[in-house]
Amino acid sequence: MATRPATPSLSVVVISFSEPASLERCLASLVESAAAHKAEVLVVRALRIDDLGYDAVRRRFSGCGWVNAPAGETVPRMRWLGMSAARGDVVALTEDDCVVDAQWCGAVIQAHREPWVAVGGAVEPGPYTHASDWAVYFFEYGRFMLPFDQHESSVLPGNNVSYKRNLALAEKGFGETEDFYDVFVHEAWRRQGLPMLITPTLLVTNRNTWPRSYVTVNPFHHGRGFAARRVAGQSWRHRGTLAVLAPLLPLLQVCRIVRLIAGRRRLRAQFVRAVPWLVVFATSWAAGELVGYLFGPGESAQHWR
Repeated sequence: MATRPATPSLSVVVISFSEPASLERCLASLVESAAAHKAEVLVVRALRIDDLGYDAVRRRFSGCGWVNAPAGETVPRMRWLGMSAARGDVVALTEDDCVVDAQWCGAVIQAHREPWVAVGGAVEPGPYTHASDWAVYFFEYGRFMLPFDQHESSVLPGNNVSYKRNLALAEKGFGETEDFYDVFVHEAWRRQGLPMLITPTLLVTNRNTWPRSYVTVNPFHHGRGFAARRVAGQSWRHRGTLAVLAPLLPLLQVCRIVRLIAGRRRLRAQFVRAVPWLVVFATSWAAGELVGYLFGPGESAQHWR
């Protein structure tokens, strides 16, 4: 009679949508530490027509579990697929354009010995070469860059976060399919008084070069999808008020990043280079929010990457 494999101490879900070389680099930084802590590694891959090299990565890392998602699948849906396939009581999420610190798996396991329902960590910048890449980093991950002290927070990075798995799976998603929109889940848990933590002991480094569409087009879709979900079921008066305020967002968001850079006392030259692209990013996002508040998500939810 076959025996059931022991429950792993941790399940690590890698959301994969980048070039195979990025996935290979991510897994190379992860699998040895995962094995040392008896953790399982699952890769959820949105398949691409031009996925040359993907099979070679699968052969090299044959000890990982692999979940194939449809081409163009959204990240929230891929998160749900990975968490559903995971077996550990704790599930950690990262993305294939991240390199994880050698102590990362152990730090996740240690953190979840406490009653935190979610634990996030630091996201450091990689060797970006384009000002637009720095704009994406500052806008998406700047608040998670070092240094910072460990503290309770519901604002956690989607590419460096871990959960008590059963609690995370209790969230049924927001659409016709099951998915996991972390920003809304965290906010719901905050309102319920559930404890969440961000700590610098969980460290990943983001390494990517994004196409310009990530600064010009994608923020519009993310902003529209975010806004539509934020006001679902709300009155038209409330939606209209937020739509009127949306044009102020670019100024507020850029000012927030200025305060962040001043407080962390680093990356000032990179920020100056990125300012024009930050304005483009923030304006695109604000336009998306305005449309989302007034007209709903449209097709933008399908572009949530």
